[in-house]
Amino acid sequence: LAFGAEQKGSFAAGRGRHAFVNQYIGDLKNAETLDHYRTALTGMLTLFGVQPAALVCDLHPDYASTRVAAEMADRLHLPLRQVPHHWAHMAACMADNRLEEPAFGLIWDGTGLGEDGQIWGGECLVGDYHHYHRVGSLRPVLLPGGDACTTEIARTALALALDAGCPEAAPDFARRAGVTALLKSGYRCVPSSGMGRLFDGVYALLTGRAEANYDGQAPALLEALAEGAAPADLYLPAYYEEDGVRRFDTRPLIRALCTARAAGTEVSALAAGFQQALCRMALDQCRALNPDKLPVVLSGGVFLNRALLTGVTGLLEGAGYRVYTHKRVSPSDEGLALGQLALGAAGL
Repeated sequence: LAFGAEQKGSFAAGRGRHAFVNQYIGDLKNAETLDHYRTALTGMLTLFGVQPAALVCDLHPDYASTRVAAEMADRLHLPLRQVPHHWAHMAACMADNRLEEPAFGLIWDGTGLGEDGQIWGGECLVGDYHHYHRVGSLRPVLLPGGDACTTEIARTALALALDAGCPEAAPDFARRAGVTALLKSGYRCVPSSGMGRLFDGVYALLTGRAEANYDGQAPALLEALAEGAAPADLYLPAYYEEDGVRRFDTRPLIRALCTARAAGTEVSALAAGFQQALCRMALDQCRALNPDKLPVVLSGGVFLNRALLTGVTGLLEGAGYRVYTHKRVSPSDEGLALGQLALGAAGL
């Protein structure tokens, strides 16, 4: 039995080769939604006659789904395995496509806890259902105030602009002076390699918008802004290695974007150019880190962006890679439980 994540709650039960994946439930931080999650979980087990032999949940200790899993493990005396968020995303796409061989994963989302205790979200992984290792990522950006950045996107924009050496490009907002002090001191600043947070910050830099009404709004608006526009050429291939991980250095891209914005380039062209730069970065990372041409799986909520999905797929297939995308479950966290289920079954 796999318990999924938190913000886009779902779960999955397995029996033999069959997976019973529950429908999307919602944000488990909401008490009523969590109650419904518990009720639906009991209902599925009863309906399909599943008696779990083992439980699997996310690595994050504060997820409501993790707490539900721990309670059930204690009550029924069952083994509980916690698996890293992005490995589960990778396994979900592999299971969705019935891939049994090792794969190379481009796993792009907003937030997920890595095994090093850091917030991941723009990852290159190599592995299968038994083991994995992280070979590539993004340069981390500091998130002042942590989760506050998911709605106050100007915070992330300021962090990106300061890191790139162009703080004047960041939008003005009420707490700018205080947030600047946080960033310079590092106090209450959480480093994140999340692709979703990069989208948040870039949208704020392009439009001057300081806030989003919900998680994922800024990336969706950036995708819409870019639709049909001729992309500006912003891509500057810059990479560095840190602890065996090849990281894409976002600073030249952010500087190029801010310079072009100040020169009066249309924001739609910049939005399209930003997306195009990420597609080209994906190809570069794959060429550098996947020389054996393992099949490539694309997962994580950022791949709900059609321009990225088609752009990355087209470039990789043109370079001779086999590319697999989600077909039966979502690439976002609502499909994560399928991957947890596959990892749990392989570990039994």
